[in-house]
Amino acid sequence: MESEVQLNEQGDVQRVYDENNRDVLFCRRAEIFFTPNEDGSPSTEGKVLWHTQWWHYIGNVKRAESLGPVIENSIAQVLGDSYYVGAAEPLPAAVIVAGIKAAYTHRAAAHFGIETGGDSEG
Repeated sequence: MESEVQLNEQGDVQRVYDENNRDVLFCRRAEIFFTPNEDGSPSTEGKVLWHTQWWHYIGNVKRAESLGPVIENSIAQVLGDSYYVGAAEPLPAAVIVAGIKAAYTHRAAAHFGIETGGDSEG
């Protein structure tokens, strides 16, 4: 059975086989690998891995799951884009990645009992 790959109403990738059968691709785990610069300056070296899973539907009933592709991009590839994440305007990926790195720094400090003076709660 041939399928057509498209985006659904929620913005998810899906394979549509006919009016009743479709597979929706979900990211079940994401990993970000940073390679820090030795001088401590901000680094764009590294990669992002999205581990995906297909959910198979007949109508609105989920009938099965299967592993999907592992999608890999370099940090540099991802940084050039902007994404809609629920805000009025798309956020630059550089802001999203900077937020992830800031969260790491905050959580690592908290793990070792270091006060960061940051805005987030412990």
